[in-house]
Amino acid sequence: MQRKYGIFIRLPYTLKMREKKWYLASCEAIDVHSQGETKEKAIKNLREAVEGFLISCLERNVLDEVLKQSGFNRIDQNVVKENALELPIPLTHYNSFQECHA
Repeated sequence: MQRKYGIFIRLPYTLKMREKKWYLASCEAIDVHSQGETKEKAIKNLREAVEGFLISCLERNVLDEVLKQSGFNRIDQNVVKENALELPIPLTHYNSFQECHA
């Protein structure tokens, strides 16, 4: 049986103007960066880059290792207050166990 789940991850980012023409968006926590001609495009490109990176880590079964190496620990969900990307990461789950009807 296939089930669909999702997780949400919230990561801080910074935005800087570069060369008076381009904006650099950075998610230093996982060392992913992108750019765009406008602030909005830079953030959109960063979202896509971070999402692609995280999905790639999931597919290669290294997400836990990557997050630990980046210094992540579980915290209260209300702690991150600065600019943050909120990314839904869709997941599917295949299992052979029966549902619990307790």
